[in-house]
Amino acid sequence: MQFYKEMIFIFSGIGTDYRQIIHKYDLYSHDLLQNYMQRAYNVHGINLMDFFNNKQVENQVLHNWIGIYTLDCVIFEKYRSVFLKPRCLMGYSMGLITALQCGKALSYEDGIELLIEIRRNHKVKSLESMSAIIGLDYADIMDLINKHSLNDKVFIASENNTQCFIVSGMKDAILHLNKIAESKGGRIGYIDADYAFHTKLLKKCSSKINDVVNKMKINNLEFPLLSSIDQRWIINQEDIKKELVNNLFNKMCWEKSILKATEDSNQANSEFIEVSLGKSLTNSSQIISKSNIFHTYDSIFG
Repeated sequence: MQFYKEMIFIFSGIGTDYRQIIHKYDLYSHDLLQNYMQRAYNVHGINLMDFFNNKQVENQVLHNWIGIYTLDCVIFEKYRSVFLKPRCLMGYSMGLITALQCGKALSYEDGIELLIEIRRNHKVKSLESMSAIIGLDYADIMDLINKHSLNDKVFIASENNTQCFIVSGMKDAILHLNKIAESKGGRIGYIDADYAFHTKLLKKCSSKINDVVNKMKINNLEFPLLSSIDQRWIINQEDIKKELVNNLFNKMCWEKSILKATEDSNQANSEFIEVSLGKSLTNSSQIISKSNIFHTYDSIFG
């Protein structure tokens, strides 16, 4: 009998571009990816085949979102194929949608529909952006926001750990804050995102997404999911629907989520695995609890 090894599966969000590395990992020819790409095209007209081969596609950003979502779904199944089993799921930002699909709460097609509807329904009146500020603490960043009258333009979108915070808001204000933070000794990580996720700027969009979610067939999760917003354990349909909507405009507390998952696992050394081709979420999470063990795609298949 084959025994499964249990780990906490963490799903990263948008902000990367797999086109430069998908062929390096020889994933393009994977049967499940081919299946997903065909379904994305048949149901939604999303041409991931052209996108992953660097051909021109309409709505490049949306294709990138769906490309990340799709490939991470494939990576999840590859982990399962080597007998790794989720103890629980954790979704970082839009990684929530991937986690729900992998946990059998959403169909692959409905996950794409959610991403399409988010893109369609958030009408950006001014340019929006996100970035990471590293090396300053929460009080430092809030002090800069307040002193420079950026309160209604910049918001802390995620507390990744005590020395890394995601800020989100109007692009000109984000760029201004980045320069000030650098002058105070902070480092800036630029995020490829043109929406101010996890702020009140997405509130109007969230009401429209609520209507979309309520029309979808959503199942109870196969594995429990820990909310990155308020650290609740989620498994039933109604809680899933609320989380999908709240995830758009509420701040994430990723550090608290990692600590909660660690505490509730009842293990001295909890094992996490990042469901992506990168390790940015692993890098942020390792700082939170150094007794935990973190795995990546490279450490499993490299």
